[in-house]
Amino acid sequence: MSEPGFPAVWCWPLAALVISSLVVRGAIGYARRHAMLDLPGRRRSHRVPTPRGGGIGSVAALALCLPGVLLATPGGFPAGLVAAWTGGFLLVALLGWIDDRHALPALPRLLAQLAASLGLVLALPGGTPAWFWVPPLVLAGAWSANLHNFMDGIDGLLAQQLLFIAGGFALLARAMGQPVLLAAAGTLMAAVAGFWWFNRPPARI
Repeated sequence: MSEPGFPAVWCWPLAALVISSLVVRGAIGYARRHAMLDLPGRRRSHRVPTPRGGGIGSVAALALCLPGVLLATPGGFPAGLVAAWTGGFLLVALLGWIDDRHALPALPRLLAQLAASLGLVLALPGGTPAWFWVPPLVLAGAWSANLHNFMDGIDGLLAQQLLFIAGGFALLARAMGQPVLLAAAGTLMAAVAGFWWFNRPPARI
């Protein structure tokens, strides 16, 4: 198997880790200054008001690094697919950030998730196998986003799940000889790890 070379490709995960850590650290101060605090509740594991919005660190790291991984790694993804992923990712992340500051109704968030999923499905190389695959794939994308949102507020849970999933993807990618997916999974792990360090119990954000 031809694996990504170092440091040409593996500099991306290192950059993602640094970016995520720095942005999350800055987000803690920003949230405190602007009273962006998550209050204790039935679906919250913290016992005191805790700064929120730390996911912006992982978002910034992935938005800056993952397109580079997907485009620059030998055998990388088509530019159109990377653009569709990046645009949909930033759309959903932007609404999530706004929701952290000012609670948004469910409908705009759902529409954004569906639009992001639709754009990604339509950008798949060669198109989808058949039109009837489009609705379930789009719904699966929105379902995944909401499933992860449901776990938000429980210290470390979501970040640890993402680390586990990305680690599994990395092992599968290596076994299948897929250097692009291997490097992408490593970048995802690094971006999430920068957030997890501050989000692990007792969470600072």
